[in-house]
Amino acid sequence: LAQGPRPSPPAPPSARRARTPRPPGGHVGGPLGGAGALAGGPGLSAGLVAASTEPITMKTEQGHEGGLGLDGCFSEFIGTFVLVFTFGLNTLQHTVLWPISVGSILTGLIFGSSSGAGACHFNPAVTIGVMLCQEKRELFARRAFLLIFGQMMGGLVAGLTYYALFGATFGLQPGRGYNSSQAFTIESLFSAGLVLVVLGVAPKGRDWSGQYFGLAIGMFLAAAGFAVGGISGCALNPALALGVQFSHFLHTGHGLEYLHIYLFAPVLGALLAVAAFKGLTSLREAHVAQQPAARSDV
Repeated sequence: LAQGPRPSPPAPPSARRARTPRPPGGHVGGPLGGAGALAGGPGLSAGLVAASTEPITMKTEQGHEGGLGLDGCFSEFIGTFVLVFTFGLNTLQHTVLWPISVGSILTGLIFGSSSGAGACHFNPAVTIGVMLCQEKRELFARRAFLLIFGQMMGGLVAGLTYYALFGATFGLQPGRGYNSSQAFTIESLFSAGLVLVVLGVAPKGRDWSGQYFGLAIGMFLAAAGFAVGGISGCALNPALALGVQFSHFLHTGHGLEYLHIYLFAPVLGALLAVAAFKGLTSLREAHVAQQPAARSDV
């Protein structure tokens, strides 16, 4: 039988990449945090972010590495303030479905801030995780410091704001029937999960159309809040912990005795997430390298 013309072979990977370049410029932005056992209500969540992976670089308004000075610091301040303030209002009102509320507002903030000057982290643990994934960490250190400063100030001002408005506060502490070691472990593990999700799903380029990374992060927050809010409070965010505990200390004279748990457990979780992310990336690259070259003369 006569055969028609053979179809052209598919373009090799290099050619496909040439037609659809992906400029560098990562981003991170993201959410988690909460208050479980407290002086006034259930737990809440706040803080987050997103990150790129090939390689993970700093997101800027122009979509390339650089920038993120005081403008990024101010953007992180605003986003973290909104998250922690929302967290506080839900907790003071004993909102039953607080994880949905906080996860939803975090999702909205991530999408709303993604085209601006900030990194959309809203969480020092996320910023630390992204920094440790940089190829040139020394160049990123100053930007990370400014972002973390903005986040911590945003959380602190949020705690003082709801205290000034309503004259009520609450404190983070292990839930009834649980101890500090259990709370620290839970906070570390779920912080690691949060940072790992951020590193895995955040956009890797400037074209964010069709991306659903914010939903993934928000859904993780909601699931974590329902799962462990009654054990540790599900803070997962040092900036949230600082605002909540310091305002509670000013109000009652108590609250700082558990601050170390909620400051250091998320940092440990970020370190675990970076180790897991780099390990998984190395395994994936090794697997790809072992695959036989695709035949172009099919």
